[in-house]
Amino acid sequence: MDYCFVDTLRKIKTSEYFRHQIKAHLRKLDLTKKELQHKEHLEKQMEALNQELYKAVDTEIQKNGKNTQLINQITDDIIQLREQHYKYIERLEQLEEDKERLEKLLKYCEKMKPFSLKTFHNMRPRIKPGDSVYSKTNSARDVSYMDLEGEDHFPEEVFIEHVLSATIDKAGEIKFKFAEGVEFGSGLDYEKYKDRFEKQKKKIQMEELLISAEVQEVKEFCKEYRKPKEIREHLGIKSEISYRKRIQEPLYKAGKLMVNDAKVTQLRMYRWADDE
Repeated sequence: MDYCFVDTLRKIKTSEYFRHQIKAHLRKLDLTKKELQHKEHLEKQMEALNQELYKAVDTEIQKNGKNTQLINQITDDIIQLREQHYKYIERLEQLEEDKERLEKLLKYCEKMKPFSLKTFHNMRPRIKPGDSVYSKTNSARDVSYMDLEGEDHFPEEVFIEHVLSATIDKAGEIKFKFAEGVEFGSGLDYEKYKDRFEKQKKKIQMEELLISAEVQEVKEFCKEYRKPKEIREHLGIKSEISYRKRIQEPLYKAGKLMVNDAKVTQLRMYRWADDE
């Protein structure tokens, strides 16, 4: 949910649909012309009844009587009018509160720095330069790619202040409720999130490969064309499949290894393509 919320804020930044929802919500809270007239009428009625109440109280005091029936009736009428009036006041207060809060949210979204998935999760190479690429497996848990002691990029204060609730559908897409009738999500469901995460893992794995001891060896050894078997044996890797999947193919796809013009696979040879 954490990254999904940040991704939602990113999308809010340019979303006309979200702004349309806000305007519709605020219009619904605002009083119509007829409601404003009714509010004013209630205020006049309450003022008139308050005057009647003062007079009724003075009369009873002067009489030293115990007949409070009129006073009670006027008081009940005032209470009923106040209840109707308060509903209007409550809506207007909610209008101002939501308007201020949602405008604050929009300003935050407009100024916020964009976060990539890699930055948000503090993803980094798991090995140090010169370590073997085989010291870490590519099938390790996702959390192994994250620096858990890194900076927390989740805007908790914004979440607490602005999110009323959240819902998640069967596909794993989360929508956040910012006000009545104002629900919004980035469209990022679980599968899309996993796809983004896997792409970042692939990039991290390439970073790890390029700083590994094996690639440092390949750079030196492959200044001239070499057969895959020669390279693998030079690196001391027994498994042909492992060498091909972990080293040769990734480096070739990244443009780090050049292949000769041999049309037959068995005759192909590779050399380092980087000028560094």
